[in-house]
Amino acid sequence: METQISTPEISQPSGPTDVFPKKRVLWKWSIAVSLVLAAIFFWRCGTGLIQGRQLSASAVQQFHALLNSGQHEQIYEGASNAFRSGGSKQDLIKFFQSIHRKLGDAGSSTLNSLNVTATPTGTYITAVYRTTFTQGDAVETFTWLKSGQGVVLNGYNIQSMKLIVE
Repeated sequence: METQISTPEISQPSGPTDVFPKKRVLWKWSIAVSLVLAAIFFWRCGTGLIQGRQLSASAVQQFHALLNSGQHEQIYEGASNAFRSGGSKQDLIKFFQSIHRKLGDAGSSTLNSLNVTATPTGTYITAVYRTTFTQGDAVETFTWLKSGQGVVLNGYNIQSMKLIVE
């Protein structure tokens, strides 16, 4: 004799069989949003560097024009308060006169490096130039403080053997 055992049919629940589609969609959206934010960030950094390079180049040309024409007081007057507080007016003017006397007129300048830093106190552009003067070469480091649509001199450093030897 044969006995048949039957099992009741288990019905599948109605509705979606995949319980995780929303997490996958959120995951995809979070990656998309992250990529868009990263693109905006890099675009802003790129435009900041381009603008910093343009502002620095025109400010360096103006600085050299004033230095070459002996308008050292105008360099001092156009600088930031932080720069002017770095020494007395007379000492800073003597410093610029000494540069011009020992190195002569500034000629061509080549940008070596550029750094743009945004801080709560302002946006600073630090540019290092290799400059050819009539009596020798020098490496100049300018720190500019962005002010409105332009920049003001916030720091200046020059390195040249001509300044030390002569």
